[in-house]
Amino acid sequence: MLRTITPSDMQRVEQSAFAQGVPSILLMEQAAQHVTDQLCDMLGDFKGKSVLFVAGKGNNGGDAIAAARLFIRRGGIATVWLPLGCQTPDAKANLKFLECTGNAFIWESAVPKTRLHGFSAVVDGLFGTGFKGIPDDSARFAINAINDMHAPVLAIDVPSGMNALTGEVHDDICVHATRTVTFHRAKLGLYLTRHRACVRDLVIAPLDLPYEIDDAETDEGSRYLVPETHDLPALLPLRTRDMHKGACGRVVLYAGSMGMSGAAAMAGLA
Repeated sequence: MLRTITPSDMQRVEQSAFAQGVPSILLMEQAAQHVTDQLCDMLGDFKGKSVLFVAGKGNNGGDAIAAARLFIRRGGIATVWLPLGCQTPDAKANLKFLECTGNAFIWESAVPKTRLHGFSAVVDGLFGTGFKGIPDDSARFAINAINDMHAPVLAIDVPSGMNALTGEVHDDICVHATRTVTFHRAKLGLYLTRHRACVRDLVIAPLDLPYEIDDAETDEGSRYLVPETHDLPALLPLRTRDMHKGACGRVVLYAGSMGMSGAAAMAGLA
């Protein structure tokens, strides 16, 4: 079974780790390494491959910037686009580190869509789990540009434009990811969303966190369990070879109403 987590609980987990002395920039480096590993799985050898890293102004953007540096170290060609600027301390530190290497192309404002082509893949680090509301004009431009590039898209934590708690998407403005890599646990909105096609292939990557909040302190959403394929057979009782159907229990199908029995009939036949 997979356990989900709400954005607010994820923030509590991270703050607990920081309070115990774990540097926040170290967790960012771990996230960036997972992003780079997923790119490797998607693209194979990085040599000669060009990837656009779209970085937002927060720590999700910092993950993308750090991943660009690791991508370059492994032989790739990185372009970092900052359509919303760069604001948080860890993101700024990683941007400075990237600039010191002198090996990345950095775009710090809006760019013509004519320049947004020829990339082997795109990394979406525009918005993270803290995103709520409606993307502004600059964010809309960036999201639409990503979707128009016709290149594989790797979303960091959650596709930009999607609420990580509710899965809500306003005006269908959301990155259409080829793969989404989320950290520690899957965010609840990734399963609740009606826009599951924007998430596509979901990968849950671990973080080295020394402390986990107790269940009693969590939001209700963090208690939801998501069954995996191998979990369901384990719930069924074992059957011996000489058993017959009458000895294996019965199933009650509680469904349908007057004039609405089609789904119940189909389930019964199944």
